[in-house]
Amino acid sequence: MKDSLSGCRSALRSQGMDARAYWTRISQNPGITAAKLRPDGRERLDAIGAIKRFSDVAEQRDFPSTSTVASRPFLEKACGLLADYRKAVKDLLGQHLHKTQQDKEWPYDGDLLFAETLKPRRLEASYGLQNPDPEALKAASEELRKLYKRVGSEPSPYYSVIVLDGDDMGKRFSQRLDETAHRELSGKLAEFATKAKDTIGRHSGSPVYSGGDDVLALAPLSTAFELAQDLTRSFDTTTEGTASAGLAIVHHLYPLGAALRAARAAERQAKQLESKAAACVRVIRRSGEAVEMRSAWSPIGDTFAMIVGLFQEDGTGAPLSSRLAYDVRQAAYALPKADAKSKAELKRLIRRHRNDKHPRAPDPESLAARLHEWATGLPCGMEELGRWLLFARFVAQGGSE
Repeated sequence: MKDSLSGCRSALRSQGMDARAYWTRISQNPGITAAKLRPDGRERLDAIGAIKRFSDVAEQRDFPSTSTVASRPFLEKACGLLADYRKAVKDLLGQHLHKTQQDKEWPYDGDLLFAETLKPRRLEASYGLQNPDPEALKAASEELRKLYKRVGSEPSPYYSVIVLDGDDMGKRFSQRLDETAHRELSGKLAEFATKAKDTIGRHSGSPVYSGGDDVLALAPLSTAFELAQDLTRSFDTTTEGTASAGLAIVHHLYPLGAALRAARAAERQAKQLESKAAACVRVIRRSGEAVEMRSAWSPIGDTFAMIVGLFQEDGTGAPLSSRLAYDVRQAAYALPKADAKSKAELKRLIRRHRNDKHPRAPDPESLAARLHEWATGLPCGMEELGRWLLFARFVAQGGSE
């Protein structure tokens, strides 16, 4: 019987048991949840697949799930408030609950911080819990709602796969014909790789690998773009070169393989810009809508982070209505070029959508000039600026649909 992933290699089995029966037995191991291996022999692995799937068990190395990465900022805010919900989850799942991370506050998978996980079908598929006790399920759901209220927010269901790669590295090495120059550049790349791990950690991300000019990491939605910027700055200053990055923003239940392919495709798109030294973001909503935007790094600066902050609500509302993003994109149909007319329209729209009562309400003149300058260097001008503003709105609202 072939393995269920590739369909071309033999699935592992024991001498006295066929592959389906063997993997059914493996899935019944108390330490293996349905999220790790689909039960009842529905998933059968070959040797390569088994090594990849269970290497963390052999090495005793924690690597977070995509749900854990997505929920990490919420978990940080909920620190000290989790006791009641933690007890309710234990009462609900019992022996089906297993620790997945070394965290005293929350040693379980991040998917249990999402209300949609507390559904009978999801609990059976992910934890093997059949026919959960109705009262225990109701109690857990109620405690989770109370936790959201105490924290003041819900976890974002979105995270990012980040792929970063140095620009023109082959050319840079070919220009260093002597051994000393080669060693010097290799040393700088090794220094960057070491720094990258710390940079990723500071942004609540998880490094998959960091070697030379190549970085792959997972990060929460709220920190992903800033992390990509900081990695690029570190690469620039450490190696005296430039780097481009691709980001795929996806739902935590989106297939990881597809997310990785989207991030790599985005990185290739970033390098298609003439100057390189660029970023490409591909947002794939759970609803199926996909939006992509590109920009060179230099004109972005802190403008994107500033817009995210202006779209975020506090006690007095948001300094700037997020409706601005939609109106800018709509205006781009009539004013596609970043010229004097589109700049005037940006100023008008900002004045219309700013919250005059908010102490951080932006100045329409200066913000319009800043956005217009960014738009002049974008491949699709005002229409692409509208997409960047929509992405900023998406980040500010935690990925709400």
